[in-house]
Amino acid sequence: MAPPPVAAVPQAPVAPIHTRPPLELLESLSSDPEYARWLQASGLVDRIAAAVAAVSEGHSPREPLSFLAPQGSFKVEERKTGTFISAASYARYDTVARVVSSLDVEATGRAYSALRPALSAAYAILAPPGARFDQALQRSIQTLLEVPVVRGDTEVVPRGAVWAYKDTSLEALTPAQKHLLRMGPKNVARVQEKLRALSDALDLKLARR
Repeated sequence: MAPPPVAAVPQAPVAPIHTRPPLELLESLSSDPEYARWLQASGLVDRIAAAVAAVSEGHSPREPLSFLAPQGSFKVEERKTGTFISAASYARYDTVARVVSSLDVEATGRAYSALRPALSAAYAILAPPGARFDQALQRSIQTLLEVPVVRGDTEVVPRGAVWAYKDTSLEALTPAQKHLLRMGPKNVARVQEKLRALSDALDLKLARR
């Protein structure tokens, strides 16, 4: 019998995809070849705004960030002591973590300043009246920085047709946080390190732990 898939998570509304920023604003952020592929995605401004809106409310950003989807499927290892997430599942996200880690912080800050009006306009389509994009971005980064870096093996248990974390503190995380957690400890640490650097560059007021 095939193992159950990973639990489906609620999706947040997606802004209409129509805005494309000038590539010269973004090309200098990273020299990673995979990053250049990311820049070809349609409606990047709308996708970023929708992803931030989703994560800030605890939802998965899977739909707006569909172009970052890893290859392969979620895998587990059956052992005498239980069922554990396979290292191969984490490895699927190595490319995403590598590209995020490669982003130039200063260049990203300049691009954000230039694109803030467009991002705010795209976010306003999704957000309640008066909500601000920079506040949503701050909440998004904060919630992702609260994801624990789980060292060692992570046990899962079947729950209906899907896998759930045996550790109830992990299972209680939001869908957005579980999405990052699924990348594995090494990748979570790399992404969080860059998020801290970017939050400092953007002067976002985060709670330090």
